[in-house]
Amino acid sequence: MIISHDRYFLDRLIDKVVEVRGHKLEPYVGSYASWWAMRHEEGEQRRSAALSLQSRKQSAEKPKSDNQLQQETLKAQQRDRRRLERQVSQAEERIAALEERRGAVTTELEEAYSTGGAEDRALALAQELKQIQRELPEANARWEELAEQLEDA
Repeated sequence: MIISHDRYFLDRLIDKVVEVRGHKLEPYVGSYASWWAMRHEEGEQRRSAALSLQSRKQSAEKPKSDNQLQQETLKAQQRDRRRLERQVSQAEERIAALEERRGAVTTELEEAYSTGGAEDRALALAQELKQIQRELPEANARWEELAEQLEDA
């Protein structure tokens, strides 16, 4: 078990997150960054649901003019577009970080094999490279999904 506030350290080292939520342990299999993105998205969805509920309560209180409804719709669309833009940007940053780390790990791995005698380090680097190669397609797929949603918005 590891407890740390260093996100970069956690993301490089772990492949399972256990969260204490509602007095229960909730396991999540995957990297710290993917868990964080999932939690962030859940928070966005809860906020959107709360805003939607608030809008419905307000609409029940008094009828709104067509202009007010159009403005609210426009604001909701703009809010959703900004949320998607943020998520696309985060996905792009995640992909760039993974690709950068993949290059660094590959270089370190080549050096470890060429110098010899650093089997433990080479094994750790090979495992990290394998993890990166698993996460990169997932990150690219997530980016494509978000980019498509952004185009449709």
